[in-house]
Amino acid sequence: MPDLFINPDEQFLLARWDHLTAIFRIVIRDYHRVLTGDETPDRHRTIIIQTVSDLIDLEADLFRLGKDSPSDLFDSRVRVAWQAAVGWVGELRGWRFPHPNMTVEEIEESLVRRKLAEERFNAALQCDGDPECSPTLVVQSF
Repeated sequence: MPDLFINPDEQFLLARWDHLTAIFRIVIRDYHRVLTGDETPDRHRTIIIQTVSDLIDLEADLFRLGKDSPSDLFDSRVRVAWQAAVGWVGELRGWRFPHPNMTVEEIEESLVRRKLAEERFNAALQCDGDPECSPTLVVQSF
């Protein structure tokens, strides 16, 4: 990806956004089938995490160029999955560089938050954008 501070290219970023959004839609559709047991898992989680992480970075680059977030244009089903995925990936990204003085309790709390964020994402996919759906999340503490 080009350095945006040297050569910003809005069209390139928007094309990349469209490409990654298409991947996101395909993978969440297939991962929905995994969650319902209709398909076997095949690195879906990894692809979702990396794609969402890339989309978050692109969204930040577009913001730096003064553009509105393209995620505002998602339909309701994808918007719900996107919001849950951003929360999940945000928790994972926060864990990439933990501070060296983390206590065991802080590590355990972080693990619980990450698991809860993943469960929220899974629940959002299981609801498939249905506003009447409210799945029960089971949160286990260490």
